[in-house]
Amino acid sequence: MSEQRQTRNDDLESGLEPIDGLDEVSNGVLDPSLGDTNQTRSELAEAESSLLVHLELYQWLGDEAGMSTAYLNLGIVYQALGDLDPAEAMYTEALMLDSSLGRTESMAVAAGNLGRVYQTRGDLAQASAMHEKALELHEKLGRKEGMAAAYGNLGLVQRARGNLAQAAAMYKRALGLFRTAGAAPQVRQVQRLLDRLTVS
Repeated sequence: MSEQRQTRNDDLESGLEPIDGLDEVSNGVLDPSLGDTNQTRSELAEAESSLLVHLELYQWLGDEAGMSTAYLNLGIVYQALGDLDPAEAMYTEALMLDSSLGRTESMAVAAGNLGRVYQTRGDLAQASAMHEKALELHEKLGRKEGMAAAYGNLGLVQRARGNLAQAAAMYKRALGLFRTAGAAPQVRQVQRLLDRLTVS
């Protein structure tokens, strides 16, 4: 498990952190993709316990939207811990529920986060498929930052495959969209990725 966690940390330092988050999440759990990746293990364990209670309550109430949000946030907690199997399971549950409920934004978030799980594992075909799904959903919603994150992550996949020209093209698309959205930190992040690609 520690090897998986190290792989994830290396990937976050060298790559594009996903930026998706659910606006309707109100349980206090932060998506590490929003920049707060420094939670302690005890904080994450506390978040997990709280979310499991929420999930049980939503299941008892038959609240599928609440269940989906709990699954998504549990995935985020497990991913932050480097526990990729349970993270994948939670994101998959969220994606299936959101698909049946027609919650497009939540589907895009779950697909993007699943893509990051596969990326961390080195399963580039699955990662690419999930990032493309996220991109398609964000495009449908007109979410520029979501589209930009998907392009950035597709760039990382292309870079990992050694397709540097395609990676650069994806980064440039991400850069343009982040600029349009006024997302300065992400603009700087993608520009660094692009510069690094050009230098190497």
